Amino acid sequence: MIHRLTMLYRTMKMISRTEGFPALLRRGLAFLADYIFVYKTYYLSELSLESEEANTGDFVPDIPDLTYHFVTSNEQADELSTQFEDFRSYHINDRQRLDKGAIALCLFIGRELAHITWMATTESAKETFNDIPYRVDFGKKEACAGGERTIPKYRRMGLSTYSAFTKCQYLMERGITSIRAARDTNNLTAERAFEYRGYIRYAKGRHLRILWWKSWKEMPLSQTKRHHLPLQSCNYVPHGQGFSQFGVLTTPGTGSDYSSRM
Repeated sequence: MIHRLTMLYRTMKMISRTEGFPALLRRGLAFLADYIFVYKTYYLSELSLESEEANTGDFVPDIPDLTYHFVTSNEQADELSTQFEDFRSYHINDRQRLDKGAIALCLFIGRELAHITWMATTESAKETFNDIPYRVDFGKKEACAGGERTIPKYRRMGLSTYSAFTKCQYLMERGITSIRAARDTNNLTAERAFEYRGYIRYAKGRHLRILWWKSWKEMPLSQTKRHHLPLQSCNYVPHGQGFSQFGVLTTPGTGSDYSSRM
């Protein structure tokens, strides 16, 4: 209990420092309200990682001291925190996420965390950062992503797109065939991002929760109504063909930690 309160205090302090007190208050009230009642609708989208379309676009932002790291365990996060800001201070259950198998992709500028997103290749990992119960067939090499956040001072710098492209490469190298994600139907910024990355909208979901009672319904879109978002895609680019600037560090037995410095 004391550890959880300590983590909550650190999270609140971090949000207040990076986003300001109004954002802390707004997020706190939303957090409390979500415990009582939730009614939201989502678009469910999928990005195939088996597309034959070539994409050699260079999404690396021109930002000095930009590095990225994939983290798969708290041991790796502890080691990373000796060189960079501890990203686990931004959310109260980040340690639990890593313990359950979730994968964090962190972008740092200098020592500061600039962007983070989460991935899951199992149901238990998905549940730690995404309580929307949309279906993902992990047994067929599907993965899901969520929990994306860019620190306000680093927004509009292309970090989200860079993160998405890097994430695709990481998952493809591990045999993942597609990525599924859900977004609030009112989030127009996310809609534009999904359009740019080539996701196909395959269903609409409705999530209703009153205290501990939950209801979820997925409504598949007909083939003619499926929304194909073709502007770009996150197709795999082998090292040396668009990703030649990336260094790769593999830690045997503990997963992989990719890092890159421009």
